[in-house]
Amino acid sequence: MKYIHIIKIVTMKMSIVRQMGILFTARCPHTRDLQVMTPQSQKASNSTYMTFKSLKISFLVIFTMSLAFIGSTAHADAAVKTPSWGHWESSKITYTYSGSSKYYQKIWKSAVKKWNKTGAVKLKAVKSQKKADIVLQTSASLSTQKGLFTGYTNYSFYNHQDEDAEIVSANSTLNRDLLTSFSYTKKQRTNVATHELGHALGLSHSKSRRSVMYASNRYESISHQDKVALEKAYAD
Repeated sequence: MKYIHIIKIVTMKMSIVRQMGILFTARCPHTRDLQVMTPQSQKASNSTYMTFKSLKISFLVIFTMSLAFIGSTAHADAAVKTPSWGHWESSKITYTYSGSSKYYQKIWKSAVKKWNKTGAVKLKAVKSQKKADIVLQTSASLSTQKGLFTGYTNYSFYNHQDEDAEIVSANSTLNRDLLTSFSYTKKQRTNVATHELGHALGLSHSKSRRSVMYASNRYESISHQDKVALEKAYAD
């Protein structure tokens, strides 16, 4: 079975018209050893020695070029912009944790702190779900017709014609069993929670593996491009 960490599934239906907006609900190199024949005695020919020297130079050139390629790839990946699909009406957003696990409550709290640290939004905890914009929770299992997920977010939003969607409610869930089965560390679980909360704030999947919003992210936290995308979404 193929496991996909996070995929946002979108199935929309119209439910209410508000001014110019329509409310939607979304179910969101292995290398070989280089063997070189070295001179066996002091009587070895100069040609053999030169061949050995040339091989060493070639190896160094190839190794240097490989490092340069890896460096340029990493730089290009870091420059990939994180897309956004919507935003809340205000950058001040309330949330609540719905669950009994103190462990996962700390996981979600850490994810909230990471997004608050960007300065683009201000997430504030409330006790009542009725007063919360975002509900954070966990589940013993989390599956759909397309497979199992470590995290999942669904939300409702108004789809405006001339601007990004306006989010009006969101619910983010972590799959406890799958995170445990694949031995996710506490830090990695926090990264998944941060990813899901990013969706709830209006960010989409990024093509950059260095982004917390990368679809199957497990190891990365909020990148510079993630921060820029959130700032842009809540600029007005």
